[in-house]
Amino acid sequence: MRAATALFSLFSSGGAPVWRADERPADETVGPVLPSGFAELDRELPGGGWPQGQLTELLLADAGIGELSLLAPALAQLAQVKRSTVWVLPPDGTRGIEAQAMPYAPALAAAGVDLMRTIFVQPATPREGLWAIEQALRAQHLGAVIGWLPPAGTADSDFKALRRLHLLAQRHSSLAFVLRATRHAAAPSPAVLRLQLASDGRALEAVVLKRRGRPLLEPVALTLHPAHWAAAQAATEQLTPNVQPASKTSLLAARSLQALLDH
Repeated sequence: MRAATALFSLFSSGGAPVWRADERPADETVGPVLPSGFAELDRELPGGGWPQGQLTELLLADAGIGELSLLAPALAQLAQVKRSTVWVLPPDGTRGIEAQAMPYAPALAAAGVDLMRTIFVQPATPREGLWAIEQALRAQHLGAVIGWLPPAGTADSDFKALRRLHLLAQRHSSLAFVLRATRHAAAPSPAVLRLQLASDGRALEAVVLKRRGRPLLEPVALTLHPAHWAAAQAATEQLTPNVQPASKTSLLAARSLQALLDH
């Protein structure tokens, strides 16, 4: 009883504030972040941006609906400070929406991403894909790691794989994104931030499934293609009319993943 009275006296007299689970945490309780480049999204993200040194999970209704454009502003910021990015694509032979997950190099370049500091990894098997994501997260000098999580077979094994990536992401301050299909939205995840993405062709709708603090009931609508991006991409396509989406051959860069990690 005395303890309860003391606590009441402390907080009623202007003592230390108490964080409540239904409130967004104060910025000082959140680790470092990098602005997403979308003001309307940053207003809803704890700290005002993508969490660094934490795992973020993006759930997609379809591949190519705008996930590249969503991440491009942050990747462009990393390019300005000369930090590299690793993309780990779905393994060969993957079916479903993951089979369409091929980044388009001219679009990345038009958005300000430094392709000389970007490496794409095309694993042959799900096991190699998970290994590649894990090894990239171990590299201190990388700015971002973006990988499609290969299905492990069961919800429990998927969670264990995510948990391992979550722990590895906390070792450094890089951005860590795991991409998965929307069908996994109801599955548990250790990621500190989970967004479910869908597109109507003009805007990207981001539903915040999980974040620190109170839940967000309304989706966030994002305009994906500002005018200067569209102009830059059109100019790029005119200069390189025969450029195709990245193929398996072009994904195997001259530098191996291990060489990049050892840099």
